[in-house]
Amino acid sequence: MAITNAIEAIIKAKEKLVEVNGVLGVVMFQVESSNLLESYPKNNNKPTWKVVCNFFTNLNGDKKVTREIFLDKETGEVVDLNGYH
Repeated sequence: MAITNAIEAIIKAKEKLVEVNGVLGVVMFQVESSNLLESYPKNNNKPTWKVVCNFFTNLNGDKKVTREIFLDKETGEVVDLNGYH
């Protein structure tokens, strides 16, 4: 399903993070930015949403992680998932 705006991109990105980390592994989810890139090399230079967000990996709040999630604009699929602590 096509992603038509930044809010849809953010929701899709969070869904993917919860799928990968579990519901208790994505605590205090915060969005730094959500941008539509005209092209992205890892997505055959097609339009791609880039969502940069951070969250804690547990309820203790002792490990904060930042992720960059790249989503294909037309299909909504995750094409890349980068991160750093």
